[in-house]
Amino acid sequence: MKNIKFFSLLLAIVVLNWTGTSPALAYYPPLQDITGPTVVQDTETKVNVSVHDPATGQNIPGVWSWPGGAGAIAIDQIFKNQGMVAWRVQDLINNKYLVVAGVYDPNPHQGWQFYSYWGGWLDYLPVILALNDGVLFYECQYTTGADASLRYHTEEYIATYDPALEMPDMPWIVGWRTMSWSWTSSTPGQAYGHVVKDGAAAFVYYSPSFDYSMNFLIYDSRVHGWMIKDTYPSNPTGPAINAASVTWTDDAGDQKQGYDYTDMTWKAGQDTKVMANFVFAPIAPRPNQFVYFTDMSIAANTWMWMTGDGFTTGARSFSHKYVKPGQYAAKQDVTGPAGLDTISQTVPVKGSGSPGPLMLLLDN
Repeated sequence: MKNIKFFSLLLAIVVLNWTGTSPALAYYPPLQDITGPTVVQDTETKVNVSVHDPATGQNIPGVWSWPGGAGAIAIDQIFKNQGMVAWRVQDLINNKYLVVAGVYDPNPHQGWQFYSYWGGWLDYLPVILALNDGVLFYECQYTTGADASLRYHTEEYIATYDPALEMPDMPWIVGWRTMSWSWTSSTPGQAYGHVVKDGAAAFVYYSPSFDYSMNFLIYDSRVHGWMIKDTYPSNPTGPAINAASVTWTDDAGDQKQGYDYTDMTWKAGQDTKVMANFVFAPIAPRPNQFVYFTDMSIAANTWMWMTGDGFTTGARSFSHKYVKPGQYAAKQDVTGPAGLDTISQTVPVKGSGSPGPLMLLLDN
């Protein structure tokens, strides 16, 4: 009898209604130079980090702090990738843990945004497995505890930054969790073969009482959530991701799963469908003010933009100034292994008045 439970939790997602824009990212690659993080400990522990803002030429510092210095708090497993940083915090006195991630949001009302596990301090040791393409992936494994039903299981957490979630009490990192355990085995299950790439993730999970499962997921910016699927192959090995499509090999041969945003499902034997999507900010710019166009596409490897005033570029994300007031049709064409897609949005350049909020800065 198969005695394993699988539980997945999609964190609550609330989307603000921005006029004329799609406000989330398929994944978040800010392409800004980060310095740090550095750790300073006296009566409290501080983690200092700064990011280079290419629009202003300035470095923007950020500080995460917690009461307790050396001997009370330890910082390790420091990761840095494409404008995002992450580290593990250990409360040495209470034997508890946190995973913290930080990213800079140039919205004037936001700045540096730091995330930690949504449930608070952990009683079990988390291990950061990957920080890549704007996605944080970490694992927690229960191996002790009085409650036998919770003693031997593994939890996988994956999170990305979504600038749409500007709610006061919401985490800026949107996360997904899977929890698996065996009721009969005294050995915890094990996840391995983790891959994080192109805003997607994949891993194999093995349970002594249940055998294998292949798990894969992707963040869909149009619905602002993680799209999750698992299958149960025999002896899966070598999970890989290419253009957001997941491949592996099992006893039945080479396998592939691709995500189709048109019906929000994963499909066997298919490539991930190319999806165009972008956000521009501010949403109501003035003439000669920088407008930042940020790519949020899925499964694309080339990009072509037309800003509506005669300017074109093949950059992935870029900044641009409109000289005159007007309604400009900005268009993005994207191509990838599975085809092409296009999307257009109207940029209303105002002749006077205050500009809209600057939601995101990406400049390459």
